[in-house]
This record gives sequence, C-alpha cells and structure tokens, in this order.
Amino acid sequence: MKHIEAVFNREELSLVRAMIARNRLEDGAASALGMARAVKANRQFALADADARALTQLTFAALKRNSVFRRFALPSDVSVPMVNHYGEGMHYGPHYDSSLMTSPEGNDIRTDFSATVFVSGPDEYEGGHLSFDFNGVRQRFKYAAGDMLLYPAGLLHEVEPVTRGVRHAVVFWVQSKIAQDDCRSLLFRMDEAIGSLAQQHPRAPEVLELLGVFHSLSRMWMR
Repeated sequence: MKHIEAVFNREELSLVRAMIARNRLEDGAASALGMARAVKANRQFALADADARALTQLTFAALKRNSVFRRFALPSDVSVPMVNHYGEGMHYGPHYDSSLMTSPEGNDIRTDFSATVFVSGPDEYEGGHLSFDFNGVRQRFKYAAGDMLLYPAGLLHEVEPVTRGVRHAVVFWVQSKIAQDDCRSLLFRMDEAIGSLAQQHPRAPEVLELLGVFHSLSRMWMR
C-alpha cells in the first residue's frame, strides 16, 4: 500500500472538476460485479466520449511522470479511469475488487493494484474514509486533493458513509509487470535502499553490484 502525493496537479484537478460539473450521474452499482453490487450505494459520472478520452489521457500522463508510482507499481497496463460520486449517506460496503478490468484498448487486464486519486479535499466532506481491516485493526485513509492511495486489489476494503458534503475521486486499476505482491515489495525496498546508498557512496563498487542484482531479480520475476 502506498500513499503518493500530488499525482494530479492543480491544472489537472481543475480539468477533472470541470468534467464533473458538466456530466451526468448514473447509478454506481452498474459497474459493480457479483456480491459487490449489493453493497455499493454511490453514483458515478457517465462521461461524454470526449471527456472520457480526456480523463484517460490526463490520468495516464500524470502516472507517466510520477517516478514513485512507476517504481512502486512497475505498471504494464492501466484500466479506464472512472469518477465516483459519494453524497451524504452514500457508501460502498466491504468488498473485493474484480480480478479483471478493461484497458482503454478494450483488453482485459489483471488488477494487481487498485488506485484512488482524491479529487475532493478532506475539508469538503466528512466521513467517506477509504478503510481496510488488517487482522482486526481498522486503518482509515483520507488524503488531500490530487493525492493517490495505491493498494493491492485483493484486499477487503470499503468507502465509509459520507456524513456531510460530497466526495469525488478518480479510480482505476493497474496491472503490474510483476504479479507477486511480495516480489514487487522487495524490489521497491531494494530500489529505495540502493538509491540511498548511491547518494552516500556514489562510487562504491558494492552499489553497482546491488544494482545488478536488482535488475537480475526484475528480469527473473517480470512477465
């Protein structure tokens, strides 16, 4: 799980908010599958074709320039992004995300990560936390507008009821080049450690050797 700050910049947030203002809402349960449909009580924006394409381009451009996202997720494909709407009393009960979603090209992609980019700031609504239960301990997240929470799609999670205001977020799913969560996590930890060592000892041969191990493991685990 990774909190990444300022994935959308101010201009991008303004563009998404303009799309929200000019597009209509539809029942959010329409995009849910199986048992998730019974616990989904929100709405989502039915974007006009031009806005749907613009949101995809905007989102992909933001992800492409974000080095933390690229290094943490090691993405190979990303699904079509959607904009969710939670007004007062709306929520999405405990659920698991689908194992497959659709790319902009119409292909099925494996959902290794779920992603939520907050469009509404935490002062614009109350409640509406994105929450998870880890061994009986609840963790609840709400971040600044433009920030993203990236988390394994296989986790049981929910959006708690909004009690005041409106919560908007862009959501999408990511297929990684490496399917195993533990392998991706180890590579990211190694990447972080190598970067820190390289700053302290830029000419150390051990840093170069560790970098070689990192790339060898990447090649071994990539699909």
